Amino acid sequence: MTPEAGLLNVGGILYGTTESGGAHGGGTVFTVDPHSGVESVLYSFGIPIGDGFDVVASLIGGRDGIYGTTEGGGNGEGEGCGTVFSINPSTGQENVLYAFQAFPSSDGCNPVAGVIRLNGALYGTTLNGGTHSLGTVFSVDLNTGAETVLHSFGAHADGANPWASLVEFNGLLYGTTAGGPDGWGAVFAINPQTGAETVVHTFLGPDQDGGVPTAPLINVDGELYGTTEEGGARACDGARPGCGTVFRILPNGREKVLYSFCLDLVCADGGGPEGGLLSVDKALYGMTSFGGTTNFGAVFKITAQSLKGQ
Repeated sequence: MTPEAGLLNVGGILYGTTESGGAHGGGTVFTVDPHSGVESVLYSFGIPIGDGFDVVASLIGGRDGIYGTTEGGGNGEGEGCGTVFSINPSTGQENVLYAFQAFPSSDGCNPVAGVIRLNGALYGTTLNGGTHSLGTVFSVDLNTGAETVLHSFGAHADGANPWASLVEFNGLLYGTTAGGPDGWGAVFAINPQTGAETVVHTFLGPDQDGGVPTAPLINVDGELYGTTEEGGARACDGARPGCGTVFRILPNGREKVLYSFCLDLVCADGGGPEGGLLSVDKALYGMTSFGGTTNFGAVFKITAQSLKGQ
């Protein structure tokens, strides 16, 4: 129950996750045959507690293995700090590749985003934990299971609390933080070999370029695109500091807001885009968490003309 992440297509079968439910209440990995509509639970989390629970991120992988994260469970007492796991898509056998240590923990805590695979390792982010307890970028070696903290957020105005997964671009890993350095979040780049981190852009919040980016960036023709949940140039519904934006950013930090949500108090154009973007035929598609004609959210499109910035 409560599936929060997207689906993965492996050999014509769709794989997904649920945050809770399953045989032990800790969430599941499930499959759906798109032709018949038949759903099967591939794995149920929660017993033993060390396998993790609360699966809120999308899966990656293919026939040779599927990889994901759990927000909780793993090592330690209480709810735990989460895991990185693999699933055999043929047998449903689950393997914990790495379990994060109990909070407070220098190795990270609560990986709410999915991982990406690069050069024999998985790379991801944790919302909390790390040296300053404000999140990390980490890697897990697929051969040894060794975990390395590439960067701990919270020092030198580098941002805090990364919600989203990473994207690889020109040999660097790009991501976003929902908080800091000025409270509205940032776009950062990490060198996966050295762990060197660079703040590419700092968001300015309301009446500016938006703030609180919680969705992953996407690479379209050598440019990065993303969304912010709050901020932007237009007024919102009175309860929020702006209704969010769609933005473009170049690796050198040059940023442009393509659209600021909420044209009026009804927010017919939507507001609060929490999910990621999808590029189809030179247009960007996404969703908002509220607004629209019924105030229950909207699906939006930004046309190719909007992508031609200065």
